[in-house]
Amino acid sequence: MIDAGLLYDARLAHKTGDYHLARDLYQRIAYDYNDFSEWEKEAFTKEVANFAGDDPMYRELLLLVISQIQQAQEPILQSKLTNIIKQQYGERGAELLRYVLYYADYRDELKRIKKGRSYLLLLPTMKVEDFVVKTPKALKKAKVKAIETPEETERNAETERNEEIERKEALARLKRLRARDAENLKKFKEDQKVENLIRKKELEEKELEEKEQHIACGIMLLFLIIFLVMIR
Repeated sequence: MIDAGLLYDARLAHKTGDYHLARDLYQRIAYDYNDFSEWEKEAFTKEVANFAGDDPMYRELLLLVISQIQQAQEPILQSKLTNIIKQQYGERGAELLRYVLYYADYRDELKRIKKGRSYLLLLPTMKVEDFVVKTPKALKKAKVKAIETPEETERNAETERNEEIERKEALARLKRLRARDAENLKKFKEDQKVENLIRKKELEEKELEEKEQHIACGIMLLFLIIFLVMIR
């Protein structure tokens, strides 16, 4: 069964724009995914997929993945990307990447095909069969490297430089987003603390007011009893 309290907090964090906290809360809920009913699994997956569409971290990592596939001009293994992301986020980076790739596949923004102990990642327009060359084992063709003109060499070098710049810019944006998410989480916790103090004060004031009303009613009742005794 889904933890209703955590789910409420995740939705509230999403609504208030605290994507870092919402992402962490959804992840904590997902730890018990195998205990969900089939209806809960479907509803939860759909909800997190909708959240991913708003999550800046998801969009930035997805763009980085797409950039890597475009640069390779062919499908790439998830394990290769994991090593790149870990350089920026450590082990947490691998977890973030799994989150992005799972929901990118669900949202049809990427294709993810099981290959050995990893996954093969493709752009939606790619077909895996287009990249599989069936060659008889007995026949091995020698690789012939095409001769490039100076103009082609310069164009290719320029393309590689631009792609490298885009990759570095994407990684820089990821760092900024991570810092911003951490700041948002801190602010959210501080706001929650202040809000809890205000609620506590309001509750205490309400209890004091009720107590004073009870005392006043008691005094009035006492005076009424004394008055009734005196008129007899």
